[in-house]
Amino acid sequence: MEFVGKRSIPLSELETKSPAEHIKLAVSGELDRLERESLLKKVDRLFQLCKPKKQTYLTNGFKFDRDRLERLDALRHAIVHAPGKRRQFPSVADDLDFLRKSGLHLLVMLSDTYEAGLSTEEMLAAYQRRNSSDAGTR
Repeated sequence: MEFVGKRSIPLSELETKSPAEHIKLAVSGELDRLERESLLKKVDRLFQLCKPKKQTYLTNGFKFDRDRLERLDALRHAIVHAPGKRRQFPSVADDLDFLRKSGLHLLVMLSDTYEAGLSTEEMLAAYQRRNSSDAGTR
């Protein structure tokens, strides 16, 4: 409600939809709008919604680094949208590991906030299973 609560509704629509339907439409519209936003705006919204209590979620000491994510996303954007210029990631293996762990961090943060019951170990195991099954199809 924090993000859609101040939306206007035409009076003519008040009679045709229930309050729950209006909320569902507003949330759906906000999700559609957010889908077109940058990666960092999406991540920032997750942090706004989750308000994490912990800085680290992964057992190996990984700490989410928004500045690093911003630099990698800017580099990705430059590579994709200016393909004629020669650019490369400084350390592809480390960067991919950071991105993988960032995704896991966000998933565990969501699970912790909304009590979905997913542990870091379960998510890592699912990720590893996915990678091993993908390797068999190459």
